Amino acid sequence: MKKINVAIIIIFITISIFIGSHHEPWADEAQSWLIARDANVSDIIWNISRYEGTFPLWFLILKAFIISGLQYKYLYIIPIIISSIGLWVFLNKTQVPIYIKILYPFTFYIFYQYTIIARSYCLLFLAFSLWMVTYKDRFNHSLKYILNLIFFSFISMHGMLIALGFTAMFLIDIFKRKELKQNLIYFLLIGLVNFIEIIILLLPSDLYMYVSVTGSIVNNILIIIKNIILIDNIFIAIYNLISLVLLIIILFSTFKKSKDMFIIVCLLILFILFIRFAPHHLGILYLSITFGYLESYESQTVKIKKIFAILLILHLLYTIHSGINDYLKPYSGSKEMSKYIEEMNYEEMEIYAFGYNNVSILPYFDKNIFSNWENMTYYKWSINNKDWYNYCNFKYIDKSEFKDFPKYILIKYDDNMHILRIIDYIENTKKYEIDYMAKGYQFFKNFYSEKEDFILYKLK
Repeated sequence: MKKINVAIIIIFITISIFIGSHHEPWADEAQSWLIARDANVSDIIWNISRYEGTFPLWFLILKAFIISGLQYKYLYIIPIIISSIGLWVFLNKTQVPIYIKILYPFTFYIFYQYTIIARSYCLLFLAFSLWMVTYKDRFNHSLKYILNLIFFSFISMHGMLIALGFTAMFLIDIFKRKELKQNLIYFLLIGLVNFIEIIILLLPSDLYMYVSVTGSIVNNILIIIKNIILIDNIFIAIYNLISLVLLIIILFSTFKKSKDMFIIVCLLILFILFIRFAPHHLGILYLSITFGYLESYESQTVKIKKIFAILLILHLLYTIHSGINDYLKPYSGSKEMSKYIEEMNYEEMEIYAFGYNNVSILPYFDKNIFSNWENMTYYKWSINNKDWYNYCNFKYIDKSEFKDFPKYILIKYDDNMHILRIIDYIENTKKYEIDYMAKGYQFFKNFYSEKEDFILYKLK
């Protein structure tokens, strides 16, 4: 069995390095790198994290690697290391059948979305694997379980919600067992940590909040439907719908077997619907549901076990689709565009960059090269960030500041209404021509989810 585990880890690392070395980081990956590279630790913890809406752990991990000399082109190594540690724990410390050990680590969210793409979510597989180890023994080894929940809470807002939910349910169980006195210190510990986290994430007064809560609910539901059903290819839509139905069946199979995780999933669904949703957040639900199932695997019926095996195969095919796409086509056009800017010596020219996504250009340079970004490399979600205000309100702002027309304008092209308004204005001036375009193909599961094209306009 140990030889099989070693073989799985070697295969996992080998394939992930091969795909990761061909992956072009996009804006979210670049933003985290720039924060870690160009901000000091104190600013990261007490200032920047609250604008990012996440905890500083990922930034600090990146900072440690950057200080050790890691270059941006090797960013993919960091999530591979973390996921591989999670894989080691999963293979050696949990009791699951061999077919699950072989298939599960290579499913889409674990292998591709949370390993190839370098974001804080790469910590989730490790956190959930540790949860499987500590959960069953939580009453005998309370400290280990609480430390695991603290680890969850530092990963992201979703991780904090998971930690708070499990802590509340653990506290209720401890109270029922009349063991509160001997465990009180552990609850005080996680309570103190959560209090510090809340202070770290207190929303700054100048945070740019441009979407209402009601708008978010409607928008989030529409995004979920779009990413599951409203896809041009009917075969892909049916495929994704089947995958969703199977996952829902697995979720309800855990209702009686793993109630704690079922409650956590319900909390996450509410958070995603009412607060914040992006397609990659579905992976948090996937991990929560599947780990809840694995924790209760021995008590599951043969029928449910077969359904779970089919689900793993479907998600393995997602990984194959995404991996091949990432190898054959650039995930983002940012690397190609930055290379062009460098070759043409444009970095010393006046480049006016519209919108957050241009942040993915800057890790390839030692400093900010955009004339309108006020010497910042990472993006600041503040009402005082003039670029973000102009980007979101371009239809209404005074265009007089463009009377002198910058020599170059850089924009990430997609179907976003803000982008289309800006491009329409640029082209209607009749003063610009396209100097260069770098294409990118953001792939999600089995379809292109978003254009990652960069257009550089040049003054005629």
